[in-house]
Amino acid sequence: MRWMILLAALCLASCATSSKAPGLLAWDPPASAPASLQRRTRQSPTQRTGPSAAKVRVKRQEERKQAHRLALLVGARSFDEDEIWDPIEDQLTIGFQYSTVGSSGFGVELGILGSTGFEDESGLMDDVTGLVFEAFGGLRKEFDWGRWRPSFGAGGAFVAAGIDNDTSGAIVDDQDTSVGVYAHGGLICDISPTTFLGVDYRVMTSTNIDFGTVRSDADYQQVTFVLGVRL
Repeated sequence: MRWMILLAALCLASCATSSKAPGLLAWDPPASAPASLQRRTRQSPTQRTGPSAAKVRVKRQEERKQAHRLALLVGARSFDEDEIWDPIEDQLTIGFQYSTVGSSGFGVELGILGSTGFEDESGLMDDVTGLVFEAFGGLRKEFDWGRWRPSFGAGGAFVAAGIDNDTSGAIVDDQDTSVGVYAHGGLICDISPTTFLGVDYRVMTSTNIDFGTVRSDADYQQVTFVLGVRL
């Protein structure tokens, strides 16, 4: 999980460096410049571009707030290290999420996620495969900070998990389902009017998974990169 967090930090840092520096938006003329030149150069961006341009910017902000978005999630998750998931507690994950947010910043989100892990070692643990599928839906809140959008969400999920353990004396080919509760938070950067990039941290809890006589859960922590488009 550490390498995922490091890559996420680098991703957001690169997005931040692409922003225009505030100092480039205005220029203060020298004190010796004519008074008329000083007045013109110190006008606000709205005054220089006129009211029509300001209305266009406001309209674009409203459209962005009310947008429907589709995102690809790619990352890694870590399950509890217990009798069921060891040694495949760390799994790669991929999924899709649809969300819509109104002008108030509140909205809904729906999506699917899947993860898999595989371990093939000599010795006690040999050829262990795990697969987890998840369908989720919940409420969402976003904050508009210009091109940056902190986002938070929570809701319920249906989880289906399976494991194939060929280790002698261990559980073999068993599956189970459960419901759970998830919550997540992240930071999104608009890299174009229709495209965004971000990183998200997510937790799942309150699940119950039974494989044979072994009772456990499918609770996890997850970090994903987010790449999406506004529809």
